[in-house]
Amino acid sequence: MPNELCVTLWVKGFQTGDMAKAIVPSGLKAGTHIGRVAVLASGSCNIQKAQVVVQGIGYRHCRVIQRADGYGYSF
Repeated sequence: MPNELCVTLWVKGFQTGDMAKAIVPSGLKAGTHIGRVAVLASGSCNIQKAQVVVQGIGYRHCRVIQRADGYGYSF
């Protein structure tokens, strides 16, 4: 199931819907990204910010801020 969003699975400690903070030190997506996580089966994440989706963030750069509980939050 590569490059497909996981619906209910936990991948590398993350679940789709978690709020996360990603600190990417270098590369095209360098910077700090905070938002809702969409987990891919490959172990990478998409982070949905207020108006932009940052795709392909490695799970090593992400830290969970809040577990998914069904509500939408903004930071």
